[in-house]
Amino acid sequence: MHCMNIAGYTKYIGLRKHYGIYCFLIDKQIMLSGILILLQKKESIMKFDYAVPLYEKEKMDDDIARYERAQAEREDFLFRFPIDSIKSLSLDEYAFVSSADGDSHSFCTTMYSELEEIAHTGNAYTHMFGIYYKKDKELALSPTYHNIFGDDFDKAFEKIKSDIYELLNGVKNDNYAVVEKSQLHSSFRYKLLAVYFPEKFLPICTKTMMEPICKTMGVSLGVREMVYSNIDLRKMKESSLLTRDWNNGVFLGFCRWLGDNKSRIFAYRKKELLETVNQVDDDLNSFQLYGEEREAVTKVRVNQGLFRDILLEKYPSCVLCKVSDKSLLIASHIKPWKNSEPDEKIDVDNGFILCPNHDRLFDKGFISFDDNGQIMISEELDEINRTFTNVKEGIKIELTEGNKRYLAFHRDSIFRKMES
Repeated sequence: MHCMNIAGYTKYIGLRKHYGIYCFLIDKQIMLSGILILLQKKESIMKFDYAVPLYEKEKMDDDIARYERAQAEREDFLFRFPIDSIKSLSLDEYAFVSSADGDSHSFCTTMYSELEEIAHTGNAYTHMFGIYYKKDKELALSPTYHNIFGDDFDKAFEKIKSDIYELLNGVKNDNYAVVEKSQLHSSFRYKLLAVYFPEKFLPICTKTMMEPICKTMGVSLGVREMVYSNIDLRKMKESSLLTRDWNNGVFLGFCRWLGDNKSRIFAYRKKELLETVNQVDDDLNSFQLYGEEREAVTKVRVNQGLFRDILLEKYPSCVLCKVSDKSLLIASHIKPWKNSEPDEKIDVDNGFILCPNHDRLFDKGFISFDDNGQIMISEELDEINRTFTNVKEGIKIELTEGNKRYLAFHRDSIFRKMES
């Protein structure tokens, strides 16, 4: 079983058994496995190491003060509207009113007007609450509930309360499928989660607000229900010694600040990045790694660092096939690490984001690009493998002038040309 695990690991990182010296290779594979774990631990200090001190100095106090104000409002609201009271609310106790008529401290009026410092609902209108009073005190239903109940306001109201209770009670018990299934308006759904479960979620109510945060932090969003991206962000916060003790509201403030300052942080870290480049090379030399073993470890190190994070901002998906799941994407150097000067190793123009198939094709020289961004396909890649790896003539990508400089090297030294 141990040998099978080793063989599986060897296949995973693309190594091969040479010359039939199997015992030697087992030792090499065990050593390489240990090296990868060791180097990964060296990278375990989060990318926040420079950003956090700057954020604490420049912005954190403001975000803490805002959170404390929001927390006082939340505690008052939860005292008046605990989860178990939702189903027994009267219409006047629940419904939003847009004037001084009715209960200006109702559930929805408070949620809409007084809890915005907890979480913004964007451009959502009062129909997001399902049932509400218009300016003339006329009762109305949102399109979702009107389509189900017509003008039967009583049944609609009971269903709305039931939907709210089921959502909150489900999430209370870590059943996040209820978020996907709920008929409640999306902005209202996530405002409820932000108010009732500040320890579980970052206070983000809309996809428009979530998208730039996910992009900044390198978290996948895609078409999945955004509750799962929110949970991934919270786990990211908890995984760092620098941020794990922050509340989720302050961490959201940090994410926004980082999005506004990421290029500055990258410039600020350049000296350290260059030192890291030298350290990686020293590590590779000290472990006496060569050939494909060296390339495999280098790839791991590159894809743990800030270089990949910055590339993902530039390319949110594979430049060729548009695969966008971050866990499937690889930061690929155009001019290989072994051929690059230290500055070139961290130059964002010297990289593309690629899926595993296209990364392998590019690294091994089966594909490249001309100065117009048109794909070049080696004649060594036959039609069957072109089909299965989804490469074909006519594919074109956008290039910077910097990309073109590095691609000149790739075409001359990596791309597989037919012998003349």
